[in-house]
Amino acid sequence: MAPHDLFAMYSAKAVEYLIAVLFLLLFVPFWRFVTAERIAERVAAIEAPGWLGQMVDWFLVP
Repeated sequence: MAPHDLFAMYSAKAVEYLIAVLFLLLFVPFWRFVTAERIAERVAAIEAPGWLGQMVDWFLVP
């Protein structure tokens, strides 16, 4: 084993630990964002066309 391989291994391990710690630290705000209870905004209030009920009848199985 070359003498410089040992230091490269330690630096690679340090980078891996840094990535893991950053992931864990960034997971907390991400989880709070995903599970936040927000009220859905009503985008538009329109009525369905009159023929929509007839189209639904096409897909009814007897």
